[in-house]
Amino acid sequence: MDTRSVGNDGMNDQIMDGRTPAEEDPALHRYLVMLPAVQPTSGFEDRVLSRVWRPYPQWHRRVSAAGLTLVETGEIWFWVGALALGSILPLVAGVTLTATFSAEIGSGIAWLVEEGIPSVWAAASADVMQQFESLATRVSATGLDGRALGAVGLGCVTVLAGCAVGLRRTITRSR
Repeated sequence: MDTRSVGNDGMNDQIMDGRTPAEEDPALHRYLVMLPAVQPTSGFEDRVLSRVWRPYPQWHRRVSAAGLTLVETGEIWFWVGALALGSILPLVAGVTLTATFSAEIGSGIAWLVEEGIPSVWAAASADVMQQFESLATRVSATGLDGRALGAVGLGCVTVLAGCAVGLRRTITRSR
């Protein structure tokens, strides 16, 4: 049997034994071509698909059933109480430890405020100042005067602005 596809017409899609279905029965082909295309009416989704039931996953059904059983038997109050007790125990332990070691905690906070933070701040400030001094030494080693450095800075700003504009145009084009 010779079967091959031709054209985009529904009736002429396949040739069987050298003849298309339209050549086999031209009257039927004319009637089929005259039929209107079937399309769902407006509101199809609301009327039909609203009645479609999609089951929940099995784990969801199991958890719902277990929760319903806990509520019906009253066992839920046991678990709520257990969770409340489980929340209170760490709170009591934290308050007890704080009360027991309050002097040590107070002295640690005092050291942090009086010595720790200021020493870290001083070390960080010294490091930043050292970086600025190193940068100033490198800039002065180039031998450029203030006007030349200003021109270099202006050129850097111009190039940066050009890159930003080019990036913006590239992004808007791709939308």
